[in-house]
Amino acid sequence: MAKEKIGLYVKNDPALAQEIREFLEHSKDKEVIIYPSDFESLVKLGHDLSKQEISRGIAIDEYGNLPFMVLPKIKNVVCAQISDSYSAHMTMEHNGSNALALGYKLLTKENMLQILNLYLDEKFAAGRHMVRINMMCELQKGEE
Repeated sequence: MAKEKIGLYVKNDPALAQEIREFLEHSKDKEVIIYPSDFESLVKLGHDLSKQEISRGIAIDEYGNLPFMVLPKIKNVVCAQISDSYSAHMTMEHNGSNALALGYKLLTKENMLQILNLYLDEKFAAGRHMVRINMMCELQKGEE
């Protein structure tokens, strides 16, 4: 069985990107693709999510704001900007978020890894939550 592919964008901190990559590859058995730390690469991560070349994206900058503003503008990308463990679990279970925006100035490294652990362990519940997901899809169709 092929490993799940995770896209990782970390702005201006290659050491943090490498540490997260090692965590995801060893603890979570994921294949991690690190994107360069420029705006165009953040956009490419979103397009790769949209085309399902990667299954989930993790975008980290100082506060998580830029990834949260950019990624949802790309079709089929559902991005959550979070800073707590409960939201990591809920955004996947209830919203099917395929991208996370995190801020490295808001979170300790331990909190960030805990959030990623919970997010990647969670599955989308679908069911009654599909009403909201379908509404978001309709909004994106209207923008085409």
